[in-house]
Amino acid sequence: MEEFYIWRRAIGGSLLVVVIALTAWYRPSWVSSYTTRWRSDSAAALNVLGFLFLFLLLAAVLHRLFSAFKPAPPGGTSTWCAMGLTVCTILAPQLSRPIRNLLLLRIANVPAEAHRQAQRLVDANFRSPPERAERALVMLLRSGIDPQSDPLPITQPAYRLLMRATELFLQIREWEENSRYGAFLLEARNEFDELRQCFHRLTLRSARALKSIERVGELRLQFSEASPSAAQDEETDKLLRAMVHDSLAGLCEDANAFLLDASLLCARAAFTVHRSAGRRDEALQCMGFELTPEPTPRVYGGLLQGVLVLFFGLGVYFWLAPRLPSNVLSQPQLFIVILTTQVGALASAIMPKLHFGFANAGLTRRTPVTFVVAAGLASVVAMLLINLVAGSLTNGWEGVVARLKEARFFTLSPFTTAAMLAWLIQDHRWRRLSPLRRRLCDALAMGCAWMAVSALLQALIFTGVIQRGTPDLIDVLFNVLFSLGFGAIIGAVVPHLARGEQPVVPPETMAAPTSARLRPVLQD
Repeated sequence: MEEFYIWRRAIGGSLLVVVIALTAWYRPSWVSSYTTRWRSDSAAALNVLGFLFLFLLLAAVLHRLFSAFKPAPPGGTSTWCAMGLTVCTILAPQLSRPIRNLLLLRIANVPAEAHRQAQRLVDANFRSPPERAERALVMLLRSGIDPQSDPLPITQPAYRLLMRATELFLQIREWEENSRYGAFLLEARNEFDELRQCFHRLTLRSARALKSIERVGELRLQFSEASPSAAQDEETDKLLRAMVHDSLAGLCEDANAFLLDASLLCARAAFTVHRSAGRRDEALQCMGFELTPEPTPRVYGGLLQGVLVLFFGLGVYFWLAPRLPSNVLSQPQLFIVILTTQVGALASAIMPKLHFGFANAGLTRRTPVTFVVAAGLASVVAMLLINLVAGSLTNGWEGVVARLKEARFFTLSPFTTAAMLAWLIQDHRWRRLSPLRRRLCDALAMGCAWMAVSALLQALIFTGVIQRGTPDLIDVLFNVLFSLGFGAIIGAVVPHLARGEQPVVPPETMAAPTSARLRPVLQD
């Protein structure tokens, strides 16, 4: 009966932690509109799993500690204390915000994903239906702007930008009549109102600027009739040309800024309403954007495949190898600890590479040695924490001491895995080789590193530094050769997926899109 109450309290506390963690993640709610649904939900799931793990860990550790008290506290004390500490951690910004901002929002790619999509929309061609183009023309005419008044060549880019801005604004304004975008408009009402004001300011300034340019042309005509001197005409032309250039440059900058803000709002709306990339592109194409399909990004492919390789590889090792000695953990528990340790080593190298600039060689193509060493040290810290938790859950404080004593020499393994992987995943590594040869070099490097660590550990066991008895020669050869093959498989599968490939683009395909940001070009 007591066990039933323990499980009931654990499940109830877990559900409460899940609800509070989800509620805290989606506050403020506009954060999720700056990335895809999949990224936002994945980060939310990691957030929930992290706090759920913290709650269960605190409950288990406190239960161990309270059970040693005489007399023991009432039943459920450890669960309630663990839940209180977890909820305080979730709700305290000083505790939860660093993890949220430095890790989870980077995993969700907030707000960079929305800005990337907005820039994609700005660079894309834009073509509205004829009825919307007519409405845009009428709106500009009411503002004192006539794009069809046979404008000068120098003003054509500005008129095209104004037409596109007006058509896009009309498209966004139609969302108020579309129930699918009602929830997003309710959330982004302030941004929508600011965009409306920005559009009115843009049309007002554009009308004044274009009228000023027209008056400059009239002034130039009158001045040329009154002054027959060619030298004076040339000086006057330079001054007037500079005035026109400055006016048009400012007009184009304002229009481009409006288009970027409007495109960002369109991207956020697509992220909020549609889950899949295909549906988002379809909705954006209905708005008028002519988009080409984007390749599916390999965000965490290397890490996921590495986890699968480690799981099956360690399973084969535990099946074939002799029983691993441990005074604290059973074989299944030891399997979980080793698997978690090696996964932490992979994550220590791959996650910073994906989200932080200091982990990349960049244009200098110089390996960040500090990151390589830091990745190895982070994996060692993670290993010690994992073994500390495993020892405390199995045998309390005595289990912690015994487990850390057993694992102290084996910190070489995660350090080597993380450091070697951090070195291999740099974008410039083996760049001059073909993809197949790059993967072969990765496999050889990782396999040799694992084999060297295994040989060193076997030597420490053979000399008695690690007290496990005298190993058989067959066991030594098996461990060394298995490490070579296992490490080679990891090297062949993981590093190339974590690199940022830069395909060679032919010069003729690098022309800017026709609707790229326009600038006035003055002809002498």
